[in-house]
Amino acid sequence: MLPASPGLPLRFAPLILVLIIAVAESARCQPPEPIPNGDETKPKDQQPVKKLTVGECIDIAIEKQPKLAALRASIASSEASARGVQNAPLIVRLTGDHKYRIQQACTGVQVMQAEYDQGVHDVTQAVVWTYYSVVYARQQNKVARDAVEFVDFYRDQVEKIVNDKKGGNREINQITLNRLIARLADGQRLYIRAQSGFDRAKAALREAMGVEHTYEFEPADDMLPDFAKIEISKEDLIRHAQTRRGEVLMAGLAAEVTRIEAYAQWAIRLRYRAETFASGADIHTRPLPYGSREGEYRPDTVGPEMPVNMIGRRQERSEKAWALVDRAQAISDKTKGLVTLEAETAWTDFHFAGMAMEAAKRQADAGNKNLALLKEVAGEKVSTSATLEQLLQAQGEAAQGSAAHNEAVYNRIAALANIERISAGGFRIKYPGR
Repeated sequence: MLPASPGLPLRFAPLILVLIIAVAESARCQPPEPIPNGDETKPKDQQPVKKLTVGECIDIAIEKQPKLAALRASIASSEASARGVQNAPLIVRLTGDHKYRIQQACTGVQVMQAEYDQGVHDVTQAVVWTYYSVVYARQQNKVARDAVEFVDFYRDQVEKIVNDKKGGNREINQITLNRLIARLADGQRLYIRAQSGFDRAKAALREAMGVEHTYEFEPADDMLPDFAKIEISKEDLIRHAQTRRGEVLMAGLAAEVTRIEAYAQWAIRLRYRAETFASGADIHTRPLPYGSREGEYRPDTVGPEMPVNMIGRRQERSEKAWALVDRAQAISDKTKGLVTLEAETAWTDFHFAGMAMEAAKRQADAGNKNLALLKEVAGEKVSTSATLEQLLQAQGEAAQGSAAHNEAVYNRIAALANIERISAGGFRIKYPGR
């Protein structure tokens, strides 16, 4: 008789068979593994870098920018506070000021929503500005690189003449070569500076998008878009700024909350010390930058004021609250005046950037045409220093014109991005890829 198997008892055989069949069926029902394409099999540093439009960069920023995440959390906090006030115990709901606290808490949610909405416009402006800063730096890189290659082409010719004729001739000699070497070094220095500008702009764009410094991508645009024909009404811009800007809405809501506080203090009886909304409500305003008188006038702002407690009898507390209502309304008016000034300044920048674009385009076109004509006359080789000097001067003028035109177009785009922010989306610019 054979010895018993050291494995599992035979009574478990049917169960094991069922498990094997189930596993096999599960594997058969799984979809086949996708066949990797060539890019997926390459090392990470050899994979193609994704190209993103400005619209895609804006979408990423709205999702990932920590500033907006913080503002969304603030909205949730305000909503929780409002629910806490509305669901207060019965003894609290019976107090004279509770209905006013509910109004203030609900207004606080509106304040936070206004701040978030303006935050989205701020982030959008930052992304557009830095995105086109990268494109602008790339175009300026090309201008500098073309200039370096142009000078290097003739430096090589002059160097051969000098070496072949042991010092050159009366027209082309070591002095000519030294001047070309110096000009080439100057062009290389400008190219290095342009490249560093590109790297800085790329880093700024990553921060505006809220992504890690290791996030690899390239702007899909190779050229700055031309917004020469777009028209913006100055009066419409001011109207949008005064009615849509988050800072204006927040200041107005803060004034409303302060007005409600005056009613709440009058409703509180038999208390010498009474709390205000500042003791627990999530309500604040968003100040504009402080004033400056160094080179450019920028008026001062006025900050909000509300103590945590009001001290005094009902009459004194109410009088103090109404005085703060006047202050809050003055702050609201001041905020509206500041954004109006900002809108006027932005429209001026946009308007004159358009005029500068037209002039710079004429300069660039004339310079490039002149360089093309001189190259056609001179041919591929130069034999006189006068011809060489004319070519180098024409090339410098053409490069200067192209760089000036790129800068003017970039300034126009930056002004448009600022207009969208100042108008709080009243003007929504249709950038390519948005």
